[in-house]
Amino acid sequence: MYLRDLIETDKIKNIEISDKTEVTGIDFDYKNIKSGYLYVCLKSDPNEVDMLSAKAKELGAVAVVSEREIVSELPYVVVNDTRDALAKLCARFYDNPDRKIKMIGVTGTNGKTSTVNYIADMLGRERCGVIGTLGYFSGKMRIGEGMTTPDPPELYRLIDRFVKDGMEYCIMEVSAHAIYYRKVEYLRFDIGIFTNCTRDHLDFFGDFDRYQEQKIAFMTRHDIPVKIVNTDDDTGKSISCSTPCNTVGQNETAQYRIADIVSVNGLQFCLKNDGRDMKMHTSLFGRFNAYNIAEGILALCALGYSMENAQGRTNLLHPIEGRFNVYECDGRKYVIDFAHTPDGMEKVLKTAREMCHDAIIAVFGCGGNRDRGKRPLMGATAEKYADIVILTSDNPREENAADIVSDIKSGMQLSKPTIEIFDRKQAIEYADKISRKGDVILIMGKGSENYMEINGIKYPYSDKLVIEEIIDKRKRADI
Repeated sequence: MYLRDLIETDKIKNIEISDKTEVTGIDFDYKNIKSGYLYVCLKSDPNEVDMLSAKAKELGAVAVVSEREIVSELPYVVVNDTRDALAKLCARFYDNPDRKIKMIGVTGTNGKTSTVNYIADMLGRERCGVIGTLGYFSGKMRIGEGMTTPDPPELYRLIDRFVKDGMEYCIMEVSAHAIYYRKVEYLRFDIGIFTNCTRDHLDFFGDFDRYQEQKIAFMTRHDIPVKIVNTDDDTGKSISCSTPCNTVGQNETAQYRIADIVSVNGLQFCLKNDGRDMKMHTSLFGRFNAYNIAEGILALCALGYSMENAQGRTNLLHPIEGRFNVYECDGRKYVIDFAHTPDGMEKVLKTAREMCHDAIIAVFGCGGNRDRGKRPLMGATAEKYADIVILTSDNPREENAADIVSDIKSGMQLSKPTIEIFDRKQAIEYADKISRKGDVILIMGKGSENYMEINGIKYPYSDKLVIEEIIDKRKRADI
């Protein structure tokens, strides 16, 4: 694509633009710049902008977009908001691929990953492009991984790939950071889904109101024709009062009411609407999954499926890696879950209690260099619902694991056995050692992550591999 097709020529400064200045890519990280790229500089310091623009030129950039004048031989454009410009330019460069595929965006604190993947399961993986925490998939092929919602150059490249691969649907997680940074500003969504909004990422947003604003801003966009909103959530209630939407929840005013939830041997619930009672039976666990599944069913209905057809497709659902994965051995249950917020932890602990005959042993930590305010809340939640609490590491990053655990304990009464074991593998092994038949060992925080981040280095680590090793030892001991 030619530069003049991306940017109006009267806005380009410094050099007369040749009609044949071709742009072969767009990026905001100068280290990714290649020959023919347009460099969008997100920095604001004049000296830094000049320095990075010069480096981008050395790597082959043909032009620069910035929020200020630059000293460079390259053509450049000054804009008010480079984040906005980055998204808009990527949309133009890839010729708005979102207009050529059905787009479904899911936002919320918890449940995004499960809802996205359940919808893909029900529609058929071979027809879906998926973008989210567990990676990027075109059909059944994994084609990358990274941020929950990638930056515009990667995001638009992925959607363009989905279109070229013949995918019919793009189902993606929309994070609060993505909304704030305007990554999805120029994507046209056919369906928007709101799962819930509880405390998270306050290290970045400062307070809950600013975090909540991002979810509301996305769900009240006028260009999303179909919206599905959980109105058991306070933020969901606010959204439903501000924009037309399909409401779901256990409350009596929800258009699609969830009732009769049982989560012991799998999950059963009833979805009620206009006098119809649709009974759902799945092998999944967790009351919270009733919401994720119900929202997925409504998404299929919005795409033209009958309610009965959508209901029938729930037999295609698979457990999501790292989301309440249950393993059993020697009378014990081992559960791995990504829960890393007070609300998420409460939900999985309650689910564990429904399936537990004896004690719940909770193993968890909190991430370093993240919202410190949620740590004591998570400690209090664990103490309330578990019988034994083992505090350990969970990506301490640049913080000391002992300091993080101290923050967690500050919210606890220490009325139940509470043990500190900073080595996460040893903590899980100790939980297994003290467990008895009938107990549930609940390991929270990391889910399917395959690393432990300490001081900027990601060391190989997996809760799943630790559990598999424990189960293997128990089985061999019985031989």
